[in-house]
Amino acid sequence: YPPFRLRVEFIDEDEFDYDSAEVGNFETVGQVYRSFGLSSAADAEASRDYADSSVIAYFENDTVHWPTPGGVEVAELDNGQRVIAVHEFAHSVIGIRFPNALINSASERGSEFEWSVARALIEGEAEYYANVYFETYSPEVQEGARRTRTEDVVLRRDVESAEFDSRYSLGRAFYEAAEDFYGEDAATPQEVVALVYDDLPFASRDLLNPWGFLDGSERIGYPERLSDGGDLVDIERTGPGPSEMNALRWYFALAQEVGSMRALDVARGISIESMVTRSEPTSDGRPCFVVLVDSVGEFDELSSVLDAWANADATNRSVTGGALPLTVRACDPGPSEQPIDVLTSLHHLELVIEGETWAQGAGVDRSVGRCAAESFIAAYPGELSFDERWLFGDVVDQLAQKCE
Repeated sequence: YPPFRLRVEFIDEDEFDYDSAEVGNFETVGQVYRSFGLSSAADAEASRDYADSSVIAYFENDTVHWPTPGGVEVAELDNGQRVIAVHEFAHSVIGIRFPNALINSASERGSEFEWSVARALIEGEAEYYANVYFETYSPEVQEGARRTRTEDVVLRRDVESAEFDSRYSLGRAFYEAAEDFYGEDAATPQEVVALVYDDLPFASRDLLNPWGFLDGSERIGYPERLSDGGDLVDIERTGPGPSEMNALRWYFALAQEVGSMRALDVARGISIESMVTRSEPTSDGRPCFVVLVDSVGEFDELSSVLDAWANADATNRSVTGGALPLTVRACDPGPSEQPIDVLTSLHHLELVIEGETWAQGAGVDRSVGRCAAESFIAAYPGELSFDERWLFGDVVDQLAQKCE
């Protein structure tokens, strides 16, 4: 990596409001998330603070904006901050090239692009470059740099925080899988990115299953956007509405009731991006919403998992239809003091993808890598810390031996 020039502006962290332009209708967001079992909060407003605390710096108008106490300038970036600087520098290039790749792919395929995937590919590419730079450090320096990047981040467990984090982790994981998949055809990170740009994933389920997309073994095709014809609901904080109940959100919702692994198998087969529409409210005036669910997977398993999800709150959820697509109706149960941990299911997904990518590089079946990830998850039930997730890469070989 040659030296590069990057304009950095240090700003007062107390005045930092990164996410202010992305704020949507908090009341509606809260209603939809509660209805589908993704949140218990009164609204989604609290989670906007998570974006502010998680974003250590951001790139805008050819400048990296870096919050510090009182806006005091940092004389020299430390090793962890240099990794962050590489991430932000990458945005200056991505902002020029990615929109053209996006437009070309959409035009060629006649398909709309799911906005959340675009965000993941943008942040994932920046994270991919940053991680390549990070790996030039010695193990000792890596440890210190990793802690610099994570020590000030206070994890929230709600769905918006999980979706925010997934932009970075699932996006980067896709590029890392592509690096292994393309092999000698992608000798540099730039060549990896160029090949991804030539065949962009369009739907969130492709980020849940990067290897199934890359090798074509589980590539479903580009999803129709369907609704039951009702009034569309916009709960997106970024990008254009209306909103879909996409594969990632279904994974998060189903994982609450049937566990991460069974939910992942179902979510990877979802074949449409269903728009959220309004339904008739309950007799006591609580709002209700409808989505359609279609899948290329086994109908009986999809139906069984959705029934388990619905039965967990039978008063407010129902699944109808004897054939695909199924119709799901969900009503807002109202706020609750019982928190819902969505972030852990994201961490489980990250571990599965990491295990599958390891398996591909090791020349063994991807199921071995998934088995290793499942063994690791079983050994660390509940919330996973940064250190615990980091440990998986050190023990995956050992765990995989028991899976072959």
